[in-house]
Amino acid sequence: MEEKRFTLETVMAWGPCYKREKIAEWFAGRDSLTVADCLALSISDEDKLWCLLHPEVIPEKQIHKLALAAAEARAEAARAEARAAAAKSAAREKIALQLDAAINAAN
Repeated sequence: MEEKRFTLETVMAWGPCYKREKIAEWFAGRDSLTVADCLALSISDEDKLWCLLHPEVIPEKQIHKLALAAAEARAEAARAEARAAAAKSAAREKIALQLDAAINAAN
């Protein structure tokens, strides 16, 4: 399977927030970059994601699957956080009832 490649012209067509000279530094004289080349660049993770999350690099169907997986993972994390909060609340209530019972028994 041939590795996806993208050129300076391709990146410029995406409308980057940087000037052409800055993007050209990423290519360092190369005609094109691969995904691995992009990941190895000394640029921010946000810039790497911006560059890689284009259908010319990762097919749109795969980008949608990635977004769905990320959303599902976040939803599960939120559910786990809610369960943990509910468990803490129940434990506090149980302790409060036990303290009340102990205080009442002492009186």
